[in-house]
Amino acid sequence: MAFPASMEEIKVMRNSAVAPAIPTRRHRMFLSNLDFVFLSVNNVQRLLFYRVSAAGGHKYCSMVDSLKKSLSSVLVYFYPLAGRLDQDETGRPEIDCNDGGVQFIEASMDLPFHLLEKQEFQYKPFFQTLVPLAQGNNNSPLLSVQVTDLGGEGICIGTTVHHVIADGHSFWHFMKSWAECSRGLPVSKLPHHDRRMFKRENKSGMSISFKPCQA
Repeated sequence: MAFPASMEEIKVMRNSAVAPAIPTRRHRMFLSNLDFVFLSVNNVQRLLFYRVSAAGGHKYCSMVDSLKKSLSSVLVYFYPLAGRLDQDETGRPEIDCNDGGVQFIEASMDLPFHLLEKQEFQYKPFFQTLVPLAQGNNNSPLLSVQVTDLGGEGICIGTTVHHVIADGHSFWHFMKSWAECSRGLPVSKLPHHDRRMFKRENKSGMSISFKPCQA
């Protein structure tokens, strides 16, 4: 079932940046050769739909304020997501952990949530407008979030994260931690950001010998 074009039109109300709640240590994060593989890989994009209970007095503006506050809190732990992709003096890619912030877009659609729910959220072409567009320059956010109000009945949280900073597993780790902060809970599993364990120290190669198998 197709929806009227007017219902599928996205209206962006605000575009802002969310930084960690407290300043984090400014430094540059090493990226390994394994990370370089993901520099040209498509970003990780996800859509999450949530019904809003009108009886509970949940309003879009108050939900957005709560989401931004909890996002700011969780970024203290996941601070590389608020950084920027950069290069060192030799041109080697690295993450500048500068608290530059996460892009946060507030939007709305006239499409009622229950119509999507009735179709079990089957993919529609306009779903592309519910996720933030990836930007292609070094000053671009590594994580972008878009919260779209769906006819006052529910919201959609769309996310775009650069694949070099997070794969699918680490992305859901972040989302779970964000949910914990939203509920006023402590982060149950702290992230580990040091990638130097994958650093190749011996550039001259190594000699490996094997014992012959005994029959």
